[in-house]
Amino acid sequence: MLGDFKSNDIMIKTILLIIVLFSLNIFSQQIIQMKVTYREELNLGIPVKKHTELFFNDSESFYVEKENDEIFQNKNNTKIKRYGTYSPFNKTVNINLKKDSIYTKTSLNKKILLIHEKVKNISWKIHNNTTDKILGFSVAKATGYFRGRIYTVWFTDEIPVKFGPWKLQGLPGLILEAKDNLNQVFFIAEKIEYLKENDLDDKLSLKNNNYETISLRNYNEKLNTLKELKVQQIISRLPKGSKVISRKFIKNSGIETKFEWEEKTKQD
Repeated sequence: MLGDFKSNDIMIKTILLIIVLFSLNIFSQQIIQMKVTYREELNLGIPVKKHTELFFNDSESFYVEKENDEIFQNKNNTKIKRYGTYSPFNKTVNINLKKDSIYTKTSLNKKILLIHEKVKNISWKIHNNTTDKILGFSVAKATGYFRGRIYTVWFTDEIPVKFGPWKLQGLPGLILEAKDNLNQVFFIAEKIEYLKENDLDDKLSLKNNNYETISLRNYNEKLNTLKELKVQQIISRLPKGSKVISRKFIKNSGIETKFEWEEKTKQD
């Protein structure tokens, strides 16, 4: 009888262990699917404010910019804020960790292009004892260098994905706020939503498109060539005798100011 009791006890414990492991396996297979609305502020010559959206699951993200926000007045002289809208020329950034690829959809000279690059490893430094809250989520501070700028970001490991606004990624949690050391780039999350199982299918896919795909380096060469051509066109239209102080144009005047193939030394 005692042997039967021990045998039954072992069997019950084994069944309970199987149930626990099965439950943990189901939980680990659940896919996080969310949407974050950010406010993006850029001051790269002309101040720009817009709302952007980040869609993601555990391995892929899709970041889309809207047209600039507008503030106007109605008949009662009351200011009204209108959020930006989508257009075919909206810039998007698609990060696929499984494929180690970033695809940026943008336009150049009225032509839509798909820029491909490998996921860049950002060497983040996580700072201890810097917890705070954003939208109710506990966040920690981290700093990292990425293409000409040092970013200070706040991320939450309560949403354990490696994504954030734009191309900022690689931390053990979702980035909710980011700013650069030149006070020219700023992102802040304003709203977080949970999505249904199939809500991301159309967002996390760049299949069946007819866009020309080029490398990031090739795109920058084309962009700089176009800038140089425009400068020459402006100079050619000046009245005879006009004095031109400089014929140079500003290269890499966007968010990314330095690229891997241009940098001779690495940031410490």
